[in-house]
Amino acid sequence: MITARDGKTFSHPMQAAKYERWLDEKDRAPGGTAHDEAARLHGPAKRVTIEREGLGRHVVTSEHVDGFKHQSVHPEAFRAHQVGAALLGIEAPAAVQTHSRARAHPTGPKESDRLASEDGRRSEEEP
Repeated sequence: MITARDGKTFSHPMQAAKYERWLDEKDRAPGGTAHDEAARLHGPAKRVTIEREGLGRHVVTSEHVDGFKHQSVHPEAFRAHQVGAALLGIEAPAAVQTHSRARAHPTGPKESDRLASEDGRRSEEEP
């Protein structure tokens, strides 16, 4: 039995090699999930840099404590920042996630009041 790097087992070496190639392609795809494996294998990153290389290309580079360097490409800036935070071991609070999703919808006075009360923020008009 041959075991792939994600734990899946194969009885034939050709199947295992094909699966490993598929994993490599999936991980290198823009916006892929290779950062999850890098964080799992090498621990949280000690340094993360995000560079914009043009429209639709944001490069996240992480440096881990054991010296491993990981690089991934993402088409959207917010996704690159999410990946950077995940590599550092930071999770966004649920309130921030809810609020960012809520802003995608048109809001009226009732919705604005609800969001303000959930966030604990004061409006500009309040003292």
